Amino acid sequence: MPFVVEGSDVPLSVSVSIGVATGDRASAEEMLRDADTAMYRAKAAGKHRALIFGPKMQLEAEAHRDLAGRLHGALARDEFFLMYQPTIDLATRRLCGVEALLRWQRCDNDVVQPDAFIPELERSGVIVPVGAWVLEQACRQGAKWHAEGLRVTVAVNVSSAQLMLDRFVSDVELALAVSGFDPSMLVLEVTETTLMRDVDDAVVHLGALRSLGVRIAVDDFGTGYSSLAYLRRLPVDVLKIDRSFVADLSSSSESQALVKTLVQLARAMRLETVAEGIEDESQLSQLLAEGVDLGRVSTSRVRSMS
Repeated sequence: MPFVVEGSDVPLSVSVSIGVATGDRASAEEMLRDADTAMYRAKAAGKHRALIFGPKMQLEAEAHRDLAGRLHGALARDEFFLMYQPTIDLATRRLCGVEALLRWQRCDNDVVQPDAFIPELERSGVIVPVGAWVLEQACRQGAKWHAEGLRVTVAVNVSSAQLMLDRFVSDVELALAVSGFDPSMLVLEVTETTLMRDVDDAVVHLGALRSLGVRIAVDDFGTGYSSLAYLRRLPVDVLKIDRSFVADLSSSSESQALVKTLVQLARAMRLETVAEGIEDESQLSQLLAEGVDLGRVSTSRVRSMS
């Protein structure tokens, strides 16, 4: 029967998980372990679902636990490294910047793909110290390039776990101070989804970061559900056009219209535009014709389009 919690008007909700055990196990503990594995997989896929446990689930769960365990000591073991993706000025086709990309090479020399380990970094909170390391390394490399006469911007991705911490501003300030890197040449890239989680907090944190002299880019813009009214409130400098729109430029009139709209929006707000994932000359020409300022290409494509 329904009941009332004294002093609270918040309604209660109850959920239930029902497991049907089949097959043989060596122990009751193993049966419960397998039931838990299937239950959590069903929850991850959404509510009101039923899944039958299979051996593959256990192998994947063990692999995930192994990955999480290895990640916790990866920074101390010096297993992370950075790669730099070039950014070019579409009009002159000159190199004008790079994006720092985090990579992980385990002690067994296997290189783990970012999609496999970055979500775990964020879930566990390890992204905070790793992100601080990325900032410091990227700023050091940028300062070194500047000292050698190569004036390029350096872009660094920022997770939601980092952005919403008060200490993140201090992390950026420290990385700039230690490296001597020009703050105006550092671009912090934050996804649209991250910014929309708490717009008020995002405005405060981005404002504090911009006071250091760095620039802010909105990543993957157009793939989420942000309101233009919110975008106007955010202190940003760069609007990035998602690679999914760029990939369909030649074949989709909808993607062409979206790119045109995003460029016009950026111009109205006096924002610089960067297109992600340029793969061929046709895409580059179309983006240039639309008035996109900069573009990111994979390293393998730089020579063929130079």
